[in-house]
Amino acid sequence: MLRLEVIGIIGADDNLVPGALSAVARQFQKDPADIYAGETLLTDNSGRGVLREDEEYGAGALISGIPFGHNAMFATKRAYETVGLYDTSYRITADANWAHRAIKAGLSCSRLDRVLVQFASTGVSSNDGERVLEETGRTIRENFPFLTQQEA
Repeated sequence: MLRLEVIGIIGADDNLVPGALSAVARQFQKDPADIYAGETLLTDNSGRGVLREDEEYGAGALISGIPFGHNAMFATKRAYETVGLYDTSYRITADANWAHRAIKAGLSCSRLDRVLVQFASTGVSSNDGERVLEETGRTIRENFPFLTQQEA
């Protein structure tokens, strides 16, 4: 019997799709990694959805937000021991900050080419662009301390 201990964090109005955890376990057998990330279906109030546009997990993501939807991410206990917990001084983008720290720590990420979660795009992170940009800029400045606030 396969035993995989991973931590996944989803919001109260998000839903794992059927088979999501089994898909992560199968991916672990094929491609052991520190982080597993699937796709996110962004849904609106009417239930219509659009696939989130993810980006490559790696150094290039250090100049943007998060390379994948955090609620479609599952990280091993070792990953959290290496990177630490979410920095809650980031009220909206603690997930992106954590992913940036994981990239800088050299953690590996295995991508699943399937939707793992439905994310309700009605929350603060989807509707308060000014705060998201402010916090994202803070993370970028931490990654690149030579940048000014405006450059970040």
